[in-house]
Amino acid sequence: MITFTTSDQYVREGDSVTLECVARGIPAPLVSIMRYEDRGLVMAPSVSQESRTYQVKETLVITYIKESDGGEYVCEARNERASDEWSMVVILVVDGGWTEWSAFADCSVSCGRGTKSRVRECSSPSPQNGGLSCPDSDIDSIVCNMAPCDYGPVFTVRPANMRVTAGDRVVSP
Repeated sequence: MITFTTSDQYVREGDSVTLECVARGIPAPLVSIMRYEDRGLVMAPSVSQESRTYQVKETLVITYIKESDGGEYVCEARNERASDEWSMVVILVVDGGWTEWSAFADCSVSCGRGTKSRVRECSSPSPQNGGLSCPDSDIDSIVCNMAPCDYGPVFTVRPANMRVTAGDRVVSP
């Protein structure tokens, strides 16, 4: 009988991850850790070409994790009595990133003090697997149209015995 101690690993891009595959049995099993890919089981290299991955006995270490390193890994143990395998998953935690700002919308008023706004989305990339949401606000506003409004001529109304004027002109006697 062979027993395993493994667990899934959550890791951020650029960090390192250590996958441990501890197998016990009598006689002591030989242990290997393999990467499971779409085309089947492929042995994880002892040392990768980029020197980011190395395996020591029951441990596989991946330094400077990339998106392509995420996925399922298989721990295989075998001795002369049995063989067994167990899978563990490297889950890439992705923090959210902002899209570019949109163009500013039209001003909220045609004269006098107004505002205009622009927006962005936290989707480049979207947070995944417990990653952080984007910091700060998704809306940016500025003041616009500071020119005063022109309401045309101003009328002044006076009691009946007084004249009504529109600007400089006399409207009534």
